[in-house]
Amino acid sequence: MAYDQIHAVDATSQMIEIALRSSTTGQLLTGKAYGDMTIKYQREGAAAATTVSVVTATKGAYTSGGFIETDIAGLYQFGIPNGALATGAKAVTLTFSCTGAIDVVKRIVLIGADLRNANSLGLAYLTGDAFARLGAPAGASVSADIADLPTVTEFNARTLAAADYTVVSDLPAAPDNASITAILEDTGTTLDALIKDVPTVAEFEARTLVAASYFDPAADTVARVTLVDTVTTLANMPAAAPSAADIKTELEADGSKLDHLWGDDRG
Repeated sequence: MAYDQIHAVDATSQMIEIALRSSTTGQLLTGKAYGDMTIKYQREGAAAATTVSVVTATKGAYTSGGFIETDIAGLYQFGIPNGALATGAKAVTLTFSCTGAIDVVKRIVLIGADLRNANSLGLAYLTGDAFARLGAPAGASVSADIADLPTVTEFNARTLAAADYTVVSDLPAAPDNASITAILEDTGTTLDALIKDVPTVAEFEARTLVAASYFDPAADTVARVTLVDTVTTLANMPAAAPSAADIKTELEADGSKLDHLWGDDRG
């Protein structure tokens, strides 16, 4: 069933215009008053329809259930009860009946936005502090942030030219099975066999001294080696070996120290 009007859900004080036509001629039917009318509304999904208590009204002024003919003969205004547009239904259907007229059916869809609200469409999350909901701009304003986006020229300047792209087809081919087999071969023995021949943890531990068996020079002794704790200092041992200059000076001072070298052969 097509919709005749769109209203925001929970909208209040809403009015609708309807045209009454003669059930015999089809022409606009004039002169009908609120007491002549039977008006009902059926909310989508509701078990039963609601009969409206129709009352008189003033043209152009909202009255719940108010019904009055406008200045255009055969065109009437009706004040939609607020309950018809309340939350809980997606649509509501109104029917207008009176003697001598063709029944009028109006289908109204209820939406969560007010299409007549040019600022926020009546949506709560578009009102108030937008920065608090969307996050403050990085710059002075959202417009400034947008203006700071790189231009096409700037993007191009920061982007690799097509000639510098790496094409998949230009990449080296993956090694085949024969190449992989050649890599595994190692002087006639495959790496797989060599890896399997690496000692296990248990074998490593069997070939390694435990900490308790380490040599401790402070406590352990070595066979055939005797430790001497005291070193006797030689009383006449010079503090340091004489230099060549010292030896020369000593010999020049006392030439007799060389006599035993020359014997009786000195001329």
